[in-house]
Amino acid sequence: MKETNFNEAQESKEENIDVKELLFKYLIHWPWFVGAVVACLIAAWVYLYVSTPVYNISATVLIKDDKKGGSAGMLSGLESLGLDGMVSSSQNIDNEIEVLRSKTIVKEVVEDLGLYISYTDKDEFPSRNMYKTSPVQVSLTPQEADLLEKPMTVEMTLQPQGSIDVNVKIGDDEYQKHFGKLPAVFPTDKGTLAFFLTPDSVLSSKRTSEETTDSEKTTRNITATINTPLAVAKAYCKNMTIEPTSKPLPWLSYL
Repeated sequence: MKETNFNEAQESKEENIDVKELLFKYLIHWPWFVGAVVACLIAAWVYLYVSTPVYNISATVLIKDDKKGGSAGMLSGLESLGLDGMVSSSQNIDNEIEVLRSKTIVKEVVEDLGLYISYTDKDEFPSRNMYKTSPVQVSLTPQEADLLEKPMTVEMTLQPQGSIDVNVKIGDDEYQKHFGKLPAVFPTDKGTLAFFLTPDSVLSSKRTSEETTDSEKTTRNITATINTPLAVAKAYCKNMTIEPTSKPLPWLSYL
């Protein structure tokens, strides 16, 4: 009997909880809630501003199977069913996928597009990648870049009047040069560097002063990093995924 009365008292106590009192108990600390929300928004903005955007690119390649191949012994039992072409096509697709994944093919793409040379704008915070937007282009042949034991760093200070100061670092070696105008050639022990102005640069075109931006009227600090094409190709291969859009039937894997 006493236990029953105790339980009823507990239930009545729980039912008599003052919701308003409980709410005001937490509202007293409202500055902490507002501050936490503001801090999270600021942290999200800083992260989006500092982080480098990453884009996913997808493409579809049509592989035409003009020649059907394969082992005659394996396909003899399928010829009567008309399924011998499915196995040979699957094998052909696998072969083409391995070719597309090969470092040799990717290395040719890196060399043709000049992806082994990257540019960074040191005047921005954080430093911004300048893919196809650098006012100065650096050229080093892929054959010479393949011989680099360490990445080559080319620090350039471009003046508004067209002169440029170049500081080249390769490991412990360092080379410095001043050019009054571009294009220019800079021979080093590690290779011959060539410097060109991009076609849309204010220094290489007859654009009016109203069309130029503030950054083009001031000194620009740009850093070019030259890696071996093979090292860049390996990095692209790691981030590249190639797979057929339609997978072969499960029973074909046991043939």
